[in-house]
Amino acid sequence: MPVVGVLLLLPALLASILPAQGSAPPGEDLLGRPVTDVVVEGVDSASVGGIEGLDGEPLTRALVQRLIDALWATDRYRDVRVYARAMADGVQLVVHLEERRRIRTLEAVGNDHMDLRELRRVAGFVPDVEEHPDLLEEMRGRIEAAYATHGYPNAAVSFRSEETGEPGRVSLVAEVTEGEPIRIATVQLSGDLLYPPPLLREILDLEPGDPWDQPALARAAERLARFYRGEGYLLAVVNEPAAVPRDAERVDVTVTIDPGLPVRVVFGGQQHVAPAKLAELAAIDETFDFSPTAVGNAADRIAAYYRTIGFPEAEVSFDVVAARPTEPPPHTPFEDPTAWSAGLATLDPFGDWRGPGRPVADPGTVWFLRFRVHEGPRRGVAHIEWDGVTAFDVAELGALVAENVAAAIEQRDSLLDPPRPGELGALGLSGEDRLAGPGARRPFLPDWGPNRVFLEQAYRAAAVRIEERYRSAGFLDARVTLLPPARDATGAVIPRFRVHEGVQSMLAGITVTGATAIPEEDLLDVALLEAGDPVNELLVEETRRAMLDLYASRGYLYAQVERQVEFSDDRSSVTLRFAAVEGPQVRVAGIEVTGNADTATSLILGTLAFEEGDVFSPDLAEESERRLLRLGIFQGVTIAPAAPEVVEAEKTIAVQVREHRPQALELRAGFSTAEGARAAMSYGYRNLFGYAVGFNLRLKLNYRLFFLEDDADHSFETDYHALSLQDQLERLLVASLAVPYLPGLRSLVGLQLDLANERKNRPSYGADLSSVFLGVSTGWRKLLSLVLQAGIEYNNLVRFEGDFELCSSTSATANCIRPDDLRRLRTPQGTSTFAVVRAAAGLDWRDDPFNPTRGLYFSANAEWVRSFDPVFDPSTGVSSFSHLIKTSFQLSGYAPLGAGLVLALAARYGQVFQLERGSRTFPDRYFYLGGADTIRGFPQESLSVADAPGEFPTAGGDLFLIFRGELRIPVGDTLGFAVFSDVGNLWRDPSHFDFTVLRYTAGLGLRIQTPVGPLAFDYGFNLVPRDEWGEGFGALHFSIGGF
Repeated sequence: MPVVGVLLLLPALLASILPAQGSAPPGEDLLGRPVTDVVVEGVDSASVGGIEGLDGEPLTRALVQRLIDALWATDRYRDVRVYARAMADGVQLVVHLEERRRIRTLEAVGNDHMDLRELRRVAGFVPDVEEHPDLLEEMRGRIEAAYATHGYPNAAVSFRSEETGEPGRVSLVAEVTEGEPIRIATVQLSGDLLYPPPLLREILDLEPGDPWDQPALARAAERLARFYRGEGYLLAVVNEPAAVPRDAERVDVTVTIDPGLPVRVVFGGQQHVAPAKLAELAAIDETFDFSPTAVGNAADRIAAYYRTIGFPEAEVSFDVVAARPTEPPPHTPFEDPTAWSAGLATLDPFGDWRGPGRPVADPGTVWFLRFRVHEGPRRGVAHIEWDGVTAFDVAELGALVAENVAAAIEQRDSLLDPPRPGELGALGLSGEDRLAGPGARRPFLPDWGPNRVFLEQAYRAAAVRIEERYRSAGFLDARVTLLPPARDATGAVIPRFRVHEGVQSMLAGITVTGATAIPEEDLLDVALLEAGDPVNELLVEETRRAMLDLYASRGYLYAQVERQVEFSDDRSSVTLRFAAVEGPQVRVAGIEVTGNADTATSLILGTLAFEEGDVFSPDLAEESERRLLRLGIFQGVTIAPAAPEVVEAEKTIAVQVREHRPQALELRAGFSTAEGARAAMSYGYRNLFGYAVGFNLRLKLNYRLFFLEDDADHSFETDYHALSLQDQLERLLVASLAVPYLPGLRSLVGLQLDLANERKNRPSYGADLSSVFLGVSTGWRKLLSLVLQAGIEYNNLVRFEGDFELCSSTSATANCIRPDDLRRLRTPQGTSTFAVVRAAAGLDWRDDPFNPTRGLYFSANAEWVRSFDPVFDPSTGVSSFSHLIKTSFQLSGYAPLGAGLVLALAARYGQVFQLERGSRTFPDRYFYLGGADTIRGFPQESLSVADAPGEFPTAGGDLFLIFRGELRIPVGDTLGFAVFSDVGNLWRDPSHFDFTVLRYTAGLGLRIQTPVGPLAFDYGFNLVPRDEWGEGFGALHFSIGGF
């Protein structure tokens, strides 16, 4: 242990006090005099902490001891000495320090043949180990010895230290002189090779002139052995290459190969598990150690698996026989009828069969490693017996067992891929006729169920779960044991649980000690327990973590909270004590930004939720990361204190960003039932001027190929093809300029300018639209998003509804329409200009916005529209204008049902409110139903309004209501199915709304998971089609994502 010299602690040491100005006052006279100066020797005084605040303090032995203890506690120094010099006005303390040098990292130069990771490993290097000559000598010897095994016997290693800039830390550099290696002169292969030497040499990958690297030679031999075992020679042995010196610089290497006989693995007697699954369990591959223990373990694994799927009496044995394999080989692996032929003698492959006395086998003979499976009957469960249960209803505990067993059944892969009934026996490959018992049954899926099969492992897991249930209710000493099962008269299993409940511990109270920065009542508010509750160990720990989180949220990153549970004598009462060690409140001393090659540092600093001098907390770091990612220019952001392991009241905060490429060009092509053939191009520049200003240009073109919306009275296809080619080709061209960062708002508010030109064709109209919009958006909370836009639209609309014959009377017939119905149903057309203000809000509690499995989502949208000039329609003789508010609302919920099933429910409502008498809704602002995102079962936007006259279906309305439900059923990781029903309707006149008049659809769907959401293929059935409107019985839909 380093010596600590303290010359002030013993009276004899006072004699060494140095006189000032030739005067030497008695040593005892220095005690009590004020400290006027502190001098540090041996290290840079600026790096030494703990010596501030001594000026003016009276010199005492206790003061010196505290100083020494503080310096020694830093673990930076191997020697600490304190002297005193008398000064005219007091005492000068001289602190002599010898720094402990620790090796931060080990680097190397000249190590061409050994990479740095391997060099560190063979040296036994551990970061922050203290530098010492004995240690360096030991490391040098290890590295040189390792080089010798790699063929470099003359390698020499020396070390030098380099300063790291961190006090007491050095970087150690190993300077390696490798020298000339001993090289391989020749490589010879000997033994029964069986395969062409060039192939074996290629696998060995050893060439004359290579260094005589003994580890590399051993790896080469193992590669060759794995090759032989992979080819079926499980007993193959490739000895470690032998080297014979040719001269001082070269060796001749010989590789000896003994492949043995080929071994094939076969299974027999199985009825409920496919041979491929048994082979997977046996795990016999090129790495398999062919020994009695290894093969026995493989048999045990198979038997254990059988017990987990309900065969408690399953046994698996093995033996080895020699025979000629069937030619041609069976079409299924791990089967061969020859292996089960009568009269085959059992061999001992594990004896001393090598060498000159080995048996000679006929050419073409192989060894069959046969696993004989005796499944026994699958046992059902008669009932469960409980011993010692008083605190709970056994029905509740039985339900926990049933849940565990049901979950285990869902995970059984043999249920999804059993052998086809009679497959093995019909082929004569499984040996069922000789090995299976008379009562054996074929697999039958309805046999599976919590009460139909005894899964031992699931019951053992249930015992653990029941024990956890007891402990959550305060029975902290509860023990639950699954006893060996009994049988009833029919042979059904009777699982038996023995329960030792112990005493229920109730919480008497909670106290907190050591809390000064945060009031005790605030800490108790986050407690998940209160007096009178059963003591739950999990909630106790979660309470401790909640207190830590509260401290961290207020800047106490290094706070520690320890718990202490105090029981009464009979353990029925518990007092819970939390002891807090708060540590310093961490403030931001500085912010260090890295990784921003293209982005202005001022932008990053201005976006952060904190600045220099602020209290730092993980919540602020998370919010800052979210804001930076919202800018859209970073792939990833990490914010954390620098040197987080060092406890400090002021920390430099490291902000590390990974930028996206500034430019992106994307081309896409495809088709859909709604749009036909389509192509899209998008070009974006994310980070103009280094301030996240983004420019984006998008162009989408599509040409319709499908006209599923056609009905008996109106042909959209005819109207579509009557258009010019320019108007048939639908387009969307958008140029956007986004400014997500505004100075002073810390990325809470962003601006976006959009210029758009669009041509779209719908079953009831065609439209050319041009617009300019300026929008403001914010995402100032993780769950909430707000958008506000204002702009001007220029529209040119053409109706596709055709002409209606007017009735001569007020009563409509099958061939004419009343004038008032015509005025109500006929949509305005022509050229118009609108002022538009839009607002949207969303609350998202979903676990995954692309493929949610739980949570809620709510959105609300509103749009104020006013036309500048009315539009005259000659066909109706009416001038139309718009002054309205269009609103829509959606609420969606997602609930997991277990086994991967998810129930998704959604409700949507929308209505247009006319703000002036005579105001009309133009067709591009109607609500339309039908399609993948509204009511499946009707083609896209084809559903007629409910208040249309009997023979005149009309799409598009001012009010709609939809209810949607979908059960999502996963099959594997990427595939799934869905059963759905969509219900709703649409009204042209909101006053005609009738909740009882709804349209009903149901259907089936296929889901394929992708990183951007599921691909959905749905077919919906129109459950009550209206023949007078020419409705079909259903419709096919394709979409990306779901509701």
